[in-house]
Amino acid sequence: MKKGLAAGVLSLLGVSAAYLAGVYYSGVEANQYLEQTVERMKLQTQGQGTISLESSKGFFSSNHKLLYTFAELPPNVETWLGGKEIPFDLQIQHGFLSANSNLILAPGVVTEKLKTYQKDPQQQPLELMADQQFNPFSQQLSVQADFTTDGFLIKEDDQTTADIGALQMSMEQQARDFSIEFQIADTKIEAPQLQLELSGISGTESGRLDHDDPMKAVMFESMSALFDIQKIHIGNPQFKAEIEALNVDIQQEIEQGRLITKVGYQAEAITVSPENKKQLLLNQPVIKLVIDLDYLATREFTIQLQQMEHTPEAVDQQMENMLSLSDKLTGKGIGLDLDEVAVSWSGEKASGSAELDVAPFSVSTAMENPMLMQQKLTLNAQLRVPAKMLEMMPGYNPQDIEGMLSMGFIQKQDDDYLTELQIKDGTITLNGNPMPM
Repeated sequence: MKKGLAAGVLSLLGVSAAYLAGVYYSGVEANQYLEQTVERMKLQTQGQGTISLESSKGFFSSNHKLLYTFAELPPNVETWLGGKEIPFDLQIQHGFLSANSNLILAPGVVTEKLKTYQKDPQQQPLELMADQQFNPFSQQLSVQADFTTDGFLIKEDDQTTADIGALQMSMEQQARDFSIEFQIADTKIEAPQLQLELSGISGTESGRLDHDDPMKAVMFESMSALFDIQKIHIGNPQFKAEIEALNVDIQQEIEQGRLITKVGYQAEAITVSPENKKQLLLNQPVIKLVIDLDYLATREFTIQLQQMEHTPEAVDQQMENMLSLSDKLTGKGIGLDLDEVAVSWSGEKASGSAELDVAPFSVSTAMENPMLMQQKLTLNAQLRVPAKMLEMMPGYNPQDIEGMLSMGFIQKQDDDYLTELQIKDGTITLNGNPMPM
């Protein structure tokens, strides 16, 4: 019996010791992660502001005070803030191989002023809550976080009102892999000469960083993002416009040492309503771009940008180095393609595309002799517009079209008007006819 009791006590002590060791390890890792984050933020905000951190560390929890001080602010903003400083409170609870953190604005002048604009003053103006999981064997960090802001209603003396929607954002990160989702409530700005409304704002982003340690990552190894706005309304007394179901799609991959970024813009419809004029309805507008850069040169260029001091004096001193890095970026050639640009109107569709390749070149040499660049460009572009679409346009004048046809700016092909532009070996041709450079 005594042996069994002793074994039980020893087992309990062993479990307790393991638990406490896990808690201690979590505290060390959480504080180290915070310090690394602060150092990274200091680097990124050089010349714009300074960041200081005061910590009170305990076994089961730690409390921190973060202070961001702007280098310069407009006088009216500085007066409103009561200075150049924005203080934050951060509390971290240490668990077994885990930590929970909560970041809020510290009580003071800023929070009290924000409460006067908040839709719900009982809420925090902004709050970041995060759960961290630590693996002592793989040394990998897993993070789940939620960032929220309250909505704000701002009224100015000139009858300007800004109704800013609340933000909800969720983030997950497992070593290199990350994902983000967000939503913003409807936002509206009304002024005597302007009205802006945004509704149905949401987005997702996921991808993989270029380093196993997120603190050492520079850019994306791969990334996919989709941003949606259900409706954008812009108006003034003379003009109104609406964009319905706008989405922006971004894809980024590394292919054979090249960083390929694809960006697509698409909407259901754009409505333009000028005062005392016929409404214009454009359907399914589309723009699709592809940017092709050397990956390693882009990464090195990004590192240098992140390390730059952003004061005017420092930027001037580092321009020579930046030119050298730019030469590395362009020394492997650049591609910029307009895969598709299209829009429909009254059942007719206009479309175009362009493919631009820039052979390897030196930025510094191009600045000294811009004429050399014409030998580096290869362009194939075309634009096709149905004749019926042109005829329906406000202010259509057949004589203008005939004049453009006679001068070779456009050509007729079946029921469409077509323009083709090529650049190769320093020679420009428009619709097959050589043009001066």
